Amino acid sequence: MNKPSNFRYRKSLIALLAFSAIFLAGCSGSLFGDSSWPGISANEDNIYLAFNQFVYSIDTTSGTERWRFPLEPERGVTFFAPPLPTEDGLLIVGGYDGVVYGLDIETGAERWRFEVGGDIIVGAPVISDELVLVPSANGMLYAFETATRKLVWQFEAREALWSSPLVTEDVIFLSSMDHYIYAINPANGKLLWEKDLGEAIVDTPFLQDDTLLVGTFGNQVLALNVRGGAERWSFDTENWVWGTPSVRDGSVFFGDIAGNLYSASLDRGRGQKIDQLDGTITASPLLNGGWAYFLTESGTIYAKKASNNSPEWQVPLGGALYSTPIVQGNSLFVGVTDHPENLLLVKLQAETGNRIWSFTPRQ
Repeated sequence: MNKPSNFRYRKSLIALLAFSAIFLAGCSGSLFGDSSWPGISANEDNIYLAFNQFVYSIDTTSGTERWRFPLEPERGVTFFAPPLPTEDGLLIVGGYDGVVYGLDIETGAERWRFEVGGDIIVGAPVISDELVLVPSANGMLYAFETATRKLVWQFEAREALWSSPLVTEDVIFLSSMDHYIYAINPANGKLLWEKDLGEAIVDTPFLQDDTLLVGTFGNQVLALNVRGGAERWSFDTENWVWGTPSVRDGSVFFGDIAGNLYSASLDRGRGQKIDQLDGTITASPLLNGGWAYFLTESGTIYAKKASNNSPEWQVPLGGALYSTPIVQGNSLFVGVTDHPENLLLVKLQAETGNRIWSFTPRQ
């Protein structure tokens, strides 16, 4: 596969550096404009998409818009992180305005809001028992009750939080721009242990058995022991690792922003570069059944089978692909940004890449 041109690579890297600098400077969400990308999530009947001034509910079968929130653009209110559907009929989404919104999942009507200190929310909220956990760019992880909106506890990292925490039964794992991985008690928010990985971490860790996998801006993927954070191995990459590593059959898959795709063994970290894709990789690999999906900033989605490193198919969607897609049954849903036709979401047949429908918001 052809290596991307130096010009394209420099352009992608400059864009990512600019995006990073805005976050690191702690600037307000109004500076982001269209530099963000759609955050998507799903339940059985609908895809939920958060981007710029709206949150959308989209019918999975037809691709039609069911509702949007708010009905009209509101000054200072923009969205980025994937919304969180809950079992009690809510869709929870954080905004650049530092507000968490609880929306009626059927109608999009606002039920409540919870303010988290006035800074932007980049990572998606997650559920831990009866609590909603919300990471903020002010370095705080907030835990509050949905029923009462009562703040139960908060945990303060040293710098900005970009990603969702990883929740297990007895530990919350939190990555931060301050170079640390934190292990937190979910009952009270107290620190269990912390580990300095030397460079910024912008995505959620991945847990496989008793091994925690983390990609960093130090051009590495590291494997840590979940009990105490001791390093088991590290794997060097050519450039930043933005997304979350993924695991299948004892192998770890990940990409870097130079477009390199890698595979390493879970037990010892031995591996190699397995492909060169056509642009920057920020999305986490999606492994589903016998398939693996990889996306690039250049707008191409690659589908590989477990038995073959060469793509079974690859489809240029146009625009830029930054975030991990969603699989439902035989369908693949991909969020798109900067598309010439302004589409935000594409539904593909998962085994062939054939397009089923595209979603472009009405004006």
